[in-house]
Amino acid sequence: MTALVSYSTGTVSVAAGGTIVTGVGSIWSDENARPGDIFQIGNFQSVISDKTDTTHLVIPPWGGGAQAGVAYKIWQVSPQRFAGSESLKTVNKLVAAFNTSGYFVFVDVELTEPDPSLGDDGQYAFQPTTGKTWVKSAGVWSYLGIYKAFQLKGAWSGATAYTVGDVVASNGSSYACILDHTNHAPPNATYWQLLASVGAAGGTGPAAWTPPATWATATAYTAGPPASVVVQGGETYVCLVSHTSGTFASDLAAGKWIKVASAGGVASLNGQIGALSSYLDITGRVTPTSLTPEPQTSVAGATQLYFTPTKGNGQGGLGLNYDGTNIFPVPFPELTNVLANSSVGKAGPAAVVPNACYDMYFWVNGSTPTFTRSDYFKKSATVTMTIASPAVMFWAAHGLWDGTPIVFATTGALPTGLTAGTTYFTKSPVTIPVTMTIASPGVVTWNAHGMPDGTAVVLNTTGALPTGLTAGTTYYTINGATNTLQVAATVGGAPINTSGSQSGVHTATATSPNYFNVAATVGGAAINTSGSQSGTHTATAGDDTGAAALAPGGNCEQVFVNGLALNKNAITNGPAASRGFHVGTIRTNSSGTVDFIFGGAGPVAASFGIANVFNIREYTSTVIDLSASYTYSSTTWRQANGLAAMSGGIAVATSKPFRFDYMSPILTASAATATARSGIGYDTPSVPPVPADNTPIRGNGLILPAPTSFVVNNPTRGWHRVIAMENADGTNASSFNLGGSISTSGLKIRAWL
Repeated sequence: MTALVSYSTGTVSVAAGGTIVTGVGSIWSDENARPGDIFQIGNFQSVISDKTDTTHLVIPPWGGGAQAGVAYKIWQVSPQRFAGSESLKTVNKLVAAFNTSGYFVFVDVELTEPDPSLGDDGQYAFQPTTGKTWVKSAGVWSYLGIYKAFQLKGAWSGATAYTVGDVVASNGSSYACILDHTNHAPPNATYWQLLASVGAAGGTGPAAWTPPATWATATAYTAGPPASVVVQGGETYVCLVSHTSGTFASDLAAGKWIKVASAGGVASLNGQIGALSSYLDITGRVTPTSLTPEPQTSVAGATQLYFTPTKGNGQGGLGLNYDGTNIFPVPFPELTNVLANSSVGKAGPAAVVPNACYDMYFWVNGSTPTFTRSDYFKKSATVTMTIASPAVMFWAAHGLWDGTPIVFATTGALPTGLTAGTTYFTKSPVTIPVTMTIASPGVVTWNAHGMPDGTAVVLNTTGALPTGLTAGTTYYTINGATNTLQVAATVGGAPINTSGSQSGVHTATATSPNYFNVAATVGGAAINTSGSQSGTHTATAGDDTGAAALAPGGNCEQVFVNGLALNKNAITNGPAASRGFHVGTIRTNSSGTVDFIFGGAGPVAASFGIANVFNIREYTSTVIDLSASYTYSSTTWRQANGLAAMSGGIAVATSKPFRFDYMSPILTASAATATARSGIGYDTPSVPPVPADNTPIRGNGLILPAPTSFVVNNPTRGWHRVIAMENADGTNASSFNLGGSISTSGLKIRAWL
């Protein structure tokens, strides 16, 4: 005879009269502990009524006294463990279902009705191919009709074989097929049933409108386009018949005017503009593709942008206009903004520059709806610069990414090589002259370097470095102070001792938060300066995150009227102050064009360079590295696989939150102590950043870390970046990526644009 099966792993505790059993090391699963099993401590037993998780059971009040950390047994005798019990319950359910509703008799495609010998009274028959249904009554199958979903087939065609339930359009009406056939055009009562008849043509509505003005007698008004709009007695009217006004009441009675807004519908500022804006939205979106308000495929290098009605397909949209007192709706067709233009088409203050953010505004120029961009987002500071080859600029905690546009001004004279008012572009890492000691350890002097320990630095010289240092080798900063630092061969390693002698001029190349070079073009050669300089120099540079540009006094500050954002400052070749409605924000790429790139496998970096204020939509992208797995051992955080494309950029026009997720499957080295991380870097101009990183992954074998998630609530208007990051323990070579073979890996971006 087979002995009863039991389970006794771990220990348990239960209070006297208690109903909860707590296990330690118990690992109770659905296999080893089920409701109905017998729980026993010593000579006392109880039935298990429920298992809530791997360490807790529910029992009737325990009668065996308080027990703590004791051995136990679970006798596996629950009725749920026996197949016959489970099968019987299933059979009972099926029988109950059959007694309630029976089952269908299915009719073969070749038959025209069910077999009379099949089925009972009250039972149904069904032919799936046609949707025909019967019910059996008094021993006879009675036809009920066709129960089949409509199949939309588009415009009627004489070459198509139609079956019952197909729906077609013909001459503006829609018809449903009631008999299978080919080439019988609707209307035809034998084969088609009318679903919806074409409607009668509507009357001619008002044309596009002029800005409203107070009605006056003896004035010529026109039906347009654009149609004249007037305000009379607090009501707003559009002209339907061109005429010279007499008395308003007589003209209205003659059908020359139509009222479009009652008193209070078009409100003054102190009378709540929101009364109108709450139901008159701007029905347009900024987009890189004509007549495509919601792009679904990537667009790279757009040279012009469109403000497209959300209906698309050339249909008109509805904008808003504000004249300082009233706000009113304005119809508009698709509008265009050419990035290289300024005064032409009222495109903006100047042609766009690379790597810069702009706001986009809808406004009415006279009577013409217009789509204009602002000046680019800017911030300014006093700077100093060297006369050197190349010249080095000092701007404390500048926060500028490589390639940021920058313009210099001065109260005196800039060094030869630089011209005030010319747009240059920042260049990093920076190369700067330094001095160093022969000591243990050697000390490098770099005034106000601002670099955190662990920053990569390369030393070079026109002569000879001290013994212990090699020109062109990458070292890592350590023991940094305000004006000095030491270097180590590895991140966090021992500082290097120097000896012997040295000669020439030494330089250090590194990414510093305080220093940069400049170039005439993005990525161009760093500019050399010579001669002399005088006065105080200031620099105005692009401000991607908008901290200065959008703040009070910033060049792109806005004002808000009941939630509608308008430009606070007048825009050259654009709206006067507080006359343009903010409809979007864009960011140019390094070529001075605009990208809207979803990113993807490869990897291909995501670059959403357009964000909208109205009619926003959620966009997602996943950037995946498909290359073979690779190893990395350094503690230095870097972009995943050293690839700049493992990243994404997002333009932001509103405070809608956005989210990033990143996971890199990691196969650690064979050493059990090996560790590795994957993480996310956000809005930092240097690599490595301080990411929101995962708990370290330890040990050997295949490891799937939980995704690193980063949610940005209330982001500032402008341009934000996210970077997939990784590091290791500095000793063991850990393998990452696994050749992109796991579909859950990658950098995922979700944003409202």
